[in-house]
Amino acid sequence: MKTKFFFDLELTLIFSWQDAIILSQHRSIFEQHGAKGVTADLFSFAVNDQHDAIKFDQTYQAVLEEEFDLKFDSVWTVKELMKISKWEKSMTEYKWYHGKARSFIDLVVNKLSKEQTEPTEYVLFDDMVENNSIVINENVKIKFIKVGE
Repeated sequence: MKTKFFFDLELTLIFSWQDAIILSQHRSIFEQHGAKGVTADLFSFAVNDQHDAIKFDQTYQAVLEEEFDLKFDSVWTVKELMKISKWEKSMTEYKWYHGKARSFIDLVVNKLSKEQTEPTEYVLFDDMVENNSIVINENVKIKFIKVGE
């Protein structure tokens, strides 16, 4: 089964947008789960829109790729995730009530799994999820890995 990795930004890779301390102490948990020398996507509620995605690209992407031995492919924005989830209320309500785990499941089920041609496990590293595994079907699995404590 192929594995596709996703990373949260704040409190997973860096402390925050405003205090960009790299959280290199999390490298071992990433590597323990096979996320070394891989291509990954950024999945962060800190990236609201395309403006934030460009900020990530210009400010953090290269240094984080080097620090964690990753190559970022896509940067998912909250606006994109709201469309995939068919959420019509405010962004704030989406973040609070829909939440990280449900948003990730929606992304996998409503978009990514439909584009895959081989069985895939989708793994999210995030400080706001609990460790959990979900089997959608024989070809689609989701794994949440809590980072930090």
